[in-house]
Amino acid sequence: MHRGRYLTLLIASFFLFSWSPNAFSQAQLPVFARPGVGAPAPALHLPALNPLVIRQLVETEDLNLDHLCGTHPRVAARLCLVLWMRGSAEEQLQTLKRAQQLHRRYGKQKVRVIVISATPSNEPIFTDTAQQAPFPVLADPYAVAASAWGITSFPSFFFLNPDGTIRLEGTFDLTNELPFVHDFLQQALAHPQKTENN
Repeated sequence: MHRGRYLTLLIASFFLFSWSPNAFSQAQLPVFARPGVGAPAPALHLPALNPLVIRQLVETEDLNLDHLCGTHPRVAARLCLVLWMRGSAEEQLQTLKRAQQLHRRYGKQKVRVIVISATPSNEPIFTDTAQQAPFPVLADPYAVAASAWGITSFPSFFFLNPDGTIRLEGTFDLTNELPFVHDFLQQALAHPQKTENN
């Protein structure tokens, strides 16, 4: 899943961030092309804000898409939603609330929800709530993963097939478009592994 992107970003971040204490907020990482429908999703290795929940889910601390989204025997997702967000604590809490609604409604149908916060510094009110989420909530404060995924605007979302290919992707606030989400999920669950353009 494009592990070469991560190596390039890690090397770039090392040189950029080693020059000054404030480099994390000043440096610009290279942004790769955003993968489209049918393409394999890039790698995803990020720290979890709710590691206890994830450990119960997959019994491993190796947080990658295969474990969180696809081939791990305890997950075996039919469809995976990767939802990227950045903003104030209030905005992110609203996203978590909507994501939890989707998890409650479709989780038993093996739709996996993963939320990623690309906010540089999250407030305690958000991190405390994220720790209680029943689905993976990951942190990307320096936008290393976001750059590898070609994300230049937030919010962004990707629906992934079990094999890690992208089924649908977009840049609007998915959590505020719940009727569309419900229609898409119902059709996707009825016709698995079919790519669709948005």
